[in-house]
Amino acid sequence: MSEQVGLKVPVNAFSSMELPSLSKPVVVGEHSHLFWLCRVMWIALHAIKEERQVLPCALVERVHTHKKLDQLCLEYAQSSLPAEGAWAEIVRSAEALAAPSLPLRFKHRDRRIAALKLYVGKHASTVKTDPVFTGLTALCDFDPDHFDSLVAMLAQHGLTVAEAALAASTGERYGIKGAEKA
Repeated sequence: MSEQVGLKVPVNAFSSMELPSLSKPVVVGEHSHLFWLCRVMWIALHAIKEERQVLPCALVERVHTHKKLDQLCLEYAQSSLPAEGAWAEIVRSAEALAAPSLPLRFKHRDRRIAALKLYVGKHASTVKTDPVFTGLTALCDFDPDHFDSLVAMLAQHGLTVAEAALAASTGERYGIKGAEKA
C-alpha cells in the first residue's frame, strides 16, 4: 500500500486520540509530522457519524483544510452537546462576538468555532467531553494557515494514511511496509 510512497506509519499511530505536539519548524514527512497526520485522521474517522462505511477519499476530504475540519468539529459538537443549554449558548455567543475582539486564529472562520472554544473553557468542569471532542477542539486551536500547511501532505499521501486509519478501526492489520515503532 504505502510501499510505493515510502511512508513509515508508526505502529502506535492509531492507539490514542491524543495529538502529539509538533515543534516548529515541522519538516513535512518526518516522523512527528506523519504521526500527527495519522492522529488527525483517527480523530476525524471517529467524529464522522455515518452508518455506512467511510471511504478513504471521504476521510481525507473531511480534514484537508481548516474549513472542512471546522465543519466536522461543529457537526460533532452539535450532536454531542445538549441542544437546549450548551448549543443554544454557543449560538448566542457566536452572534455576539465582534470580529475585532477575536483572536487572529479565529478571524475569517465560523464564529461558532470561537464560541465553542469559549464555551468549553467557561464550562470545563461541567462539560462532558470524549477524546474525539477534545481532539477536534484542539485541532481548531491551530492557526488556519499553519493547519493547512500541515495537512498539505494529504494531497499526495492522504489516501494511504486514511486507508491505514480505516484498517486499524476495523481491527485489520494495517501493516504498512516499513512500519516503525515510535
